[in-house]
This record gives sequence, C-alpha cells and structure tokens, in this order.
Amino acid sequence: MSFNAIEMQIALSRTQDAGKNQQKNLIQQDHAAHQVRENQERKQKTVVSE
Repeated sequence: MSFNAIEMQIALSRTQDAGKNQQKNLIQQDHAAHQVRENQERKQKTVVSE
C-alpha cells in the first residue's frame, strides 16, 4: 500500500492534532493532580477544633 502526497499531508496533520490533544490532556491531568496535592497539604495543616 502506498500513499500519495495528499494522503500523507492529511495523515501528518491528524498525527500532529492527536499529539496536541494528548499534550493538552497531560497538562490538564498535571494541573488536577497539583490541585489535589495542594488540598491534601492544606487539610493536613488545618487544625480541627471540637
């Protein structure tokens, strides 16, 4: 199976889009994990009074 120039341009474009989406998802996951860590640290430092 061989690809012509147009098919390769489309395939490359879609590959780049997929990479951007994956990077965006990783950044969102990292941000969410950071928020969870901050919340945990804040809860550990909070004194509960009864």
